[in-house]
Amino acid sequence: FQAEDGIRAQPRSRGLGDVYKRQLLLFTDADPWSYRIYSSVAYGAIKTAHISHILATPSARYLGVTPSDIINYDLPADELSDRDKSALKSILTDPRFKSKYWRSEIELQLEINKKSEQQALAKYGLDFVTNTYLPEKLKEMKENNKPFFLAIGYVSPHLPFIQPKKYWDMYDHDKIRLAVNTYQPINSPEIAIEAQHNSAELRKNYLGIPAEGLFDESLSKDLIHGYYASVSYMDAMIGKLIEGLEEAGLRENTTIILWSDHGYFLGEHGFWCKHSTFYEAVQIPLIISSPKYSSKDNSDSFTELVDIYPTLCELVGISPPDYIQGKSLTPVLKNPETILKDEIYTRYKQGEAVIDKNYSYTEFVVAEKYLGNMLYDMQNDKKQNIDISKLPENKELVKKYSIKLEEMRNYVNKDPFQNQSN
Repeated sequence: FQAEDGIRAQPRSRGLGDVYKRQLLLFTDADPWSYRIYSSVAYGAIKTAHISHILATPSARYLGVTPSDIINYDLPADELSDRDKSALKSILTDPRFKSKYWRSEIELQLEINKKSEQQALAKYGLDFVTNTYLPEKLKEMKENNKPFFLAIGYVSPHLPFIQPKKYWDMYDHDKIRLAVNTYQPINSPEIAIEAQHNSAELRKNYLGIPAEGLFDESLSKDLIHGYYASVSYMDAMIGKLIEGLEEAGLRENTTIILWSDHGYFLGEHGFWCKHSTFYEAVQIPLIISSPKYSSKDNSDSFTELVDIYPTLCELVGISPPDYIQGKSLTPVLKNPETILKDEIYTRYKQGEAVIDKNYSYTEFVVAEKYLGNMLYDMQNDKKQNIDISKLPENKELVKKYSIKLEEMRNYVNKDPFQNQSN
């Protein structure tokens, strides 16, 4: 902070909550070490003293599995170690935990001699968390009458594909359709298959999976069927969460963003899981429901996950940092015909790709050593079955997209804080 007369001014004591006028939520376990994480956020800590005036947010609200939850929901818990007990007794003397709420929770924890960790919720499964635990927490937030932010991660449809039987029964096993392009794309480099993928996540972690080669029809159908069931189960759980928002009277004033961190292969090119720059791995679902915007429109605009943060900031009235690389999607929410981006970039291990409506181009580079490339016609070969990068007539196309990748590579490798005044 620089004073107008050139003399260094003392930093003002303003926390994140003060600056942005938003409630800060920190979800952790309830043990002495997580308590201290919370207190560092709320009040600052010695290790972060140089930035505590920014981080400290005394109004931060603790949201996590508590000792009271262990009692109220009859949750399983490990016993406290002697080190845990000593730390809890020390915390009782910490002025950051002098409130009635903290004293009662910590004293209760010492009394029951139990930890209170998130995995305790596993006793009743995801249905309990979605149908009971989260709705009751939402009601607490409604009563608190302050803005809130929740990041809720669903394991489904990640491996393993094990869900309640009713979701498996939604699909006719005999009608499951298998991928028709289980082969390596014609003309593509070997690195696109072996070094990038080989379905290692599935092959190395689960029984009954071949160590190499294609999966037979029976196994492939089982996996696809399980994946569909997992998607339907997740869909039902999200529905329960939205019902909880409605019952708490929060739905109409709450923005919801549903997204995934990656796409998924179900046998295409012989692949299962993710780990690639092929389209199946980089295309994801993205649904935004926000007050004042239509809930029925679709958009063909390209977007990237880095765009979600600035979008959320704009929707809730927060100015995002000027060094971030994403773009707010609110122009698309206002007018779905808006094309915010006409190309996107992605990277996995050695592969770096640029994708637009016409082509998908990937280069494989290790320590600046060029190992090969791929070019696919996304208008006529959406399944990416024929690599056309080596065709003479595409020489200029390859050069064009190679330059784009080089420019983006140079851009993202720059220090984002360079030239920042604060």
